[in-house]
Amino acid sequence: MSKRPKVHTGSHQPAESIALSNLEMLQIRFLGDARQRVSELVRMDPSAKLDILRSHLVRSIEAAEIPYRDAADRLIEFAGWLELGLACNVLRLAHVFADELLWNALADPVLRRYYELFYPQLVASALRIRATGEAINYETLVDAHHVFIRALSLDEVITRKTVRGFLRVIDDFVLEDQTGHTFDKGDFITTINNPDLFAAALFPTQDPDAGQSSTTSQEVKVSATPLASRTCSGFIEFLQFLRSLHNLVRDLDAQPLLQSAIWHQYGYWLHLLSAQLGGVIATGLDELASYVDTTDPSESDEEALKVATFADIAETTHVLQVLTSSQYRAQLEAEFFRITGDNEMKRLFSELRHIRPVRSIDISAGADKSLQQYLSSSS
Repeated sequence: MSKRPKVHTGSHQPAESIALSNLEMLQIRFLGDARQRVSELVRMDPSAKLDILRSHLVRSIEAAEIPYRDAADRLIEFAGWLELGLACNVLRLAHVFADELLWNALADPVLRRYYELFYPQLVASALRIRATGEAINYETLVDAHHVFIRALSLDEVITRKTVRGFLRVIDDFVLEDQTGHTFDKGDFITTINNPDLFAAALFPTQDPDAGQSSTTSQEVKVSATPLASRTCSGFIEFLQFLRSLHNLVRDLDAQPLLQSAIWHQYGYWLHLLSAQLGGVIATGLDELASYVDTTDPSESDEEALKVATFADIAETTHVLQVLTSSQYRAQLEAEFFRITGDNEMKRLFSELRHIRPVRSIDISAGADKSLQQYLSSSS
């Protein structure tokens, strides 16, 4: 179990020692040993970087590229927490400005393309514009540091191995274990929409040949693999995370910009659910609700559990609908684009225009030399 990060709090403007302690905690928690990879990315030949940080929809991601993309993701997540820390008065801007690598990376046009166009992370972008003298004018909140602690505690759920595995599956990764079994988004969709398969995944010790006639023995065996079990367990934990996030943002109705910023810090995953899996998961939850509702338990305590489970599924479905709607995303987007206008994007495209893309970089097995040449040539 991960140790809960400790956030030191103070009055509206934190004392210097407290703010520095908070910054150090966030650096260790979110950036850590990825800092070296981020430094390599900043120094890398722009053409190589342009290819490594491409959209995965253009071409599948090679194993050797993943450490660099993961480092970019950790930097962007770190930047988002810095912005939230500034908004909640647990950090000082002067301390954040002192990190030269952070600002060089956020301003890098290829990295900006990655986190502003391909995989938009608006809270990181909100931090980036502070270097231009602009800033989101968040609402004043006396106990904002408590809000930050609540938001940060939610990240502990996201970083659990089971939840991270589920999130990778919905982000088009294919999981594979040491025995050669695989589990991907298609497998998850099949599993979530069949209560028997879902039960086999959550309770893999059951008879693999059990199930209704509509479910083949082979399907149940696939859903009973450890990968399927961990992914579906991560899905259940993620639904619990969504309910906690919903409780937090609902408490911030009087602070719509801060509310929206916290939503956006987790918005990438919510967007994936909305754009790709919202209907699938909603249908799956409906199937589970029907499964629970038609079960005929023989004991009264089981009946009570059935009723509670049905109500829980109904509430979770409502939370899923609310969080994947535009209810909380619009406020920060409107303010950010009001401040930046279209000049920011024009400048970005102007900078990218001078970088010649590399259509094919051999970064597969045995070709690490190619990547190393790019790194050494730009150091």
